[in-house]
Amino acid sequence: MKQKRLFVVISIIALMPLFGGIVFATNLASISNWSFSDSYLVTCGEGKNINYTLDEFIEMYKKTGAYYKSIDVSFSLNDLYLAQLDSQLSVQNGIITQYRQSISQYETQISYYQNIMDSYAEDSDEWKEAKSNKDTCLINLQTYESYLNEALVQKADIYVQRENYQFIKNNEDILRSQEQQKKISEIKEKCFSLIVLKENYNLANSSVDYNSLLYQISRANLYQGRATQIDVDYYEAEFMLADNNRESVLSSYNNLFKHIIRIADISENQNTGIRFDIKSIREHKLISFDTVYNSFIQNDIKTKQMENNISIIDGKIDILDDFYNEQASILEIENKQKDIAVMELDKWLIERRMAINNLYSDYKSKYDAVNLREKKTSAQYKKYTVALNKHNLGLISGIELEEAKLKLRQSELEAWQALYEYIKAYDAIKLAMLGLI
Repeated sequence: MKQKRLFVVISIIALMPLFGGIVFATNLASISNWSFSDSYLVTCGEGKNINYTLDEFIEMYKKTGAYYKSIDVSFSLNDLYLAQLDSQLSVQNGIITQYRQSISQYETQISYYQNIMDSYAEDSDEWKEAKSNKDTCLINLQTYESYLNEALVQKADIYVQRENYQFIKNNEDILRSQEQQKKISEIKEKCFSLIVLKENYNLANSSVDYNSLLYQISRANLYQGRATQIDVDYYEAEFMLADNNRESVLSSYNNLFKHIIRIADISENQNTGIRFDIKSIREHKLISFDTVYNSFIQNDIKTKQMENNISIIDGKIDILDDFYNEQASILEIENKQKDIAVMELDKWLIERRMAINNLYSDYKSKYDAVNLREKKTSAQYKKYTVALNKHNLGLISGIELEEAKLKLRQSELEAWQALYEYIKAYDAIKLAMLGLI
C-alpha cells in the first residue's frame, strides 16, 4: 500500500510541470503581424462627446475657419484695389493730357514770340517785349515738362501696381485653388501630427513604467545590500525625467488639439474626436512622375508671374519712353531690369524640372518608407510577443518584458511618424500638381 501511495505521489509530481505548462499555455499569445489600423481616433476635452471624420472636420473648417474664409476676403480686396488703381490711372492720364496740352500751347507761343522777335530789330522795344514774353513761356514750358516728367513716373508706378493686381484677377481660379489647398494641407498636417503626439505619449507611458520598475528594483536592492543610495538616486531621477517627459508630451498634444479646434471655430467645452481613415491613405497609388510634372507645367504659376513681370517692365518702358530718350538713365535701369527678369525666367525654366524631381524623389522615398517601417514594426511586434510568452512561462523577468515593450512602442512611433511624413510629402505633390512648389 505504501509503495502504491508513493507511486501516486511521484506520478503527480512528475505531471505537475505538464499541468503547469498547460495552464501557462492558455496565456500564450499567438505570433502575428503588426499593421496600421484601418482608422485612428484622437480625442480631447471633457463634456459632450462629438466625433468627426477628418473629411467632416475639414468641411467644417472651410465653413467656419477664419483662416480659410480670409481667402475670399483677400480676392475681394484685390478687386477693390484693382478698381481703385484703374481710377487712379484714368485720373493720371487726364493730368498728363492737360500737361501735354499746356506744353503744346507754350511751344506755340514761344514760336509766335520768336517770329515777332525776328521781325523787329534787336533791342528795339517790340523785340524786348517779345523776348520777355518768350522767356516767360520758356520758364512755364520747363515747369510743365517737369510736371509731365513726374506725372509719367507716377503713372508708371500706378501701372505696375495695377498690372500686378490684374494678374491676380486674371489667374484668380488657380490662385484661389492653390491658397485653399495650402490651408487644407496645413490643417491636415496639424491634425495628423496629433497621431504622432499620441503615439509619442504611448512611448512616454511605457518609458515611465520601465523606469518606475528600475527604480523599484534599485530600492529593493538597496534594502538587500546589493545597491547603493547613489544607484537609487540615479534611477529615481530617470523615473522623474520620464514622468516629466510624459507630461510635456501630453501638454503638447492638448495644446495643439485646442489650437486646431479653435481654428475650426469648435467649442472647447466638449469632448472632440477626429477619426482618420488610415485605410484609404494606405491604399494611395504612387502618382507617376510624368503625371506630376505635366500637371505642374500646365499650372506653373511662377512661370506665368515671371512672364507677366517682363510684360509689366515693357509697359513701364513704353510709358517712360514718351518723355525720355533712349540714353536716359531711368530707361537704362528699366532695360537692365528687363534683362535680369528674362534671365531669371530662363534660369527657372531650366531649374523647374529639377525642383519637381527633388520634390518627387522625396515623395517616393516617403511612400516607400511607410512600408519599410510597417515591416520593421511588425518584426518588433513579433519579438515583443515572444518576450510576452517567455514572461508568462517564467523564462524572463518583468524588466526584460518592459524593455521589449519599450522597443515596440518606439518602433510604432517611428511607423506612424513615417506615415505622417508621407502625408506631408503627398500634400506637397498635390500642391505641385496645382502649379505651386
